[in-house]
Amino acid sequence: MQNKMKAYRLLDWQTKPKIVETEIPEPERGEVLIKVAGNGLCHSDISMQQMPKEMVEPIGWKVPFTLGHEIGGWIEELGEGVTGFKAGDPVVLVSSYFCGNCEYCLKGQTNNCENAAAGRGYGMNGGLAEYVLVDKPQQIIKLDKLDPATAGPLTDAGSTSYHPSSVYCPN
Repeated sequence: MQNKMKAYRLLDWQTKPKIVETEIPEPERGEVLIKVAGNGLCHSDISMQQMPKEMVEPIGWKVPFTLGHEIGGWIEELGEGVTGFKAGDPVVLVSSYFCGNCEYCLKGQTNNCENAAAGRGYGMNGGLAEYVLVDKPQQIIKLDKLDPATAGPLTDAGSTSYHPSSVYCPN
């Protein structure tokens, strides 16, 4: 495999993102490399370039990073210790980032995780690239019949109105 890829990255705050060449990440223990098939373009990918540094750095966002959080693709390579996937599996990535270990994550309320303020494509490297590295395999959803090239937006817009731990309110 080549060792360079193209990525659409925000290089500095309040500047336009650029397509640049960067290293293809290599998965370490517990990580998974995804070959991106498609990535939805969200309004935040456009508006992110206008955010002031003072607003986002306190919540953990650091430039440069690759934009894109609506990611679909295929498993390219598994780091040591990762099970449940194999190379070529079609997948999407959960849009919001979560630790998987805090009180909220253990209850299935991953959207309340304090780590959710930053995520792939907003503060961390996202999917507007040829490859994306996932450090939490529990954020990967295997696809059955959906095409990963077009399923990425379901991880954001499609999940906004649904969460498995939603509380039922009859009124």
